[in-house]
Formats: sequence, structure tokens, C-alpha cells
Amino acid sequence: MRLLAGHLSDVDCVRFHPNSLYVATGSSDRTCRLWDVQRGNCVRVFTGHQGGISTLAMSPCGRYLASAADDHDINLWDLGSGKLIKTMRGHTGAIQSLAFSQESAVLMSGGLDCTVRVWDIEARNKAAVSANGLIKNLGLSSEALSGLRGASALSLSGMATSDALGLSGDGKTSATLGVLPKSAFADEADKSSPDLLATLLTKRTPIHHLGFTQRNLGLAIGPAIAADQ
Repeated sequence: MRLLAGHLSDVDCVRFHPNSLYVATGSSDRTCRLWDVQRGNCVRVFTGHQGGISTLAMSPCGRYLASAADDHDINLWDLGSGKLIKTMRGHTGAIQSLAFSQESAVLMSGGLDCTVRVWDIEARNKAAVSANGLIKNLGLSSEALSGLRGASALSLSGMATSDALGLSGDGKTSATLGVLPKSAFADEADKSSPDLLATLLTKRTPIHHLGFTQRNLGLAIGPAIAADQ
């Protein structure tokens, strides 16, 4: 067992590097740290957030660390150099979860503002959300984009939020895959960052956890809240 000491306040999130030789930690001291698991020493300190770190994600390629904090910002870090690549802004509430796509080109974020946001990590293959509500090229798998046809309803093959299908809401945690109405997507003019590919809106469900499958299907999980709450 290793004791990793160095943060000046509570450690709130931990993520292993894909090679299992390193582990990243996020703290209320507003920093992230990268640790050598075998030696137990800190090899990188990432500073720049204006609030405590709420969640972390490691890219499957092993190159990137994404961090979100109470300042509602998402920072993308280069693990090799320790430098900040860019900051992504748009959330209006605490960010609870981050998830990279399998090819590490797309990042999903979700939080207490009841949105899932999709970000372009490598700033290529820019997506466009057209006026009729269709999403064009999120950089995901063909399966994940299949069914994006028609202006009245969109099948996102997994990138759906837990109350988008009108779940009854019994206070239990729910997750769903299925069809989203075009009203679930924010208007293109609402894009607050050039890296923002899409904003998926829920009716009233805060997002607690996000994930991608091996086939790049996205899943958002949050509590089902009754309509009268």
C-alpha cells in the first residue's frame, strides 16, 4: 500500500492512467496531481482552476487529463508536458462527471445544470448543430450517429439523458437509451465555446455519471425526479 501525500486539502476524485503506472488526484486545494504508483511520488502538479476539483477523466490514449472544478470550467491537460492545453466553458452548475470517447477525440461532461455537453478535444471534424435540430458529425462511431434523421425526433443511440423519454420519476437513479426530441438540444446560438459540439438538455435531471462504451455509445445517469418536485 502507498500513501500519497501532498495535497493541502481533501482529495475528492481519483483516476488511474490507462497503463496503471500513474494515478491522478483532484483536491479541494484547487490542484490536480499526477503520481508515480511504484515510487509514490508526485510527478506533475496541475494548477489553474479557481475552485475545488470535482471530477477527473483520463483519456484512453493516455495523453490527456481532463479536470472540472467548482468554477464550472473544464481544463484539458497534456500529461507529458504538464501544460494546460485549453479551458472549456459553458456549464452553469457544478460539473459532476467527465468521460472520454474511446479514440480520445471527444469529451462528455454533465452536471447539476441538467445538461450533457459534448466537446471537441482535438479541434477537428467540427460538428454543426443545424437549425432543424440535426447533429452532424460528432466524431463518434457510425453506430452512435445512426438514426439522426428527421426534424421532430432524434435517435442518439445511447447519448440520451435519464428523463428525456418522460420517465415517471420515482426518486430512483435512472439511465436510458433512446429517442430524444429536438427540443432536447440547445440552440446553435447558445454555444459558448468553439470547442462545444452539442448541448443535450434534460427536463430536470442533474447528471451524476457519464460513460462511453467500447463502441462509443454515450450514457448519462442521474436521479429521476418526480414532475411535481
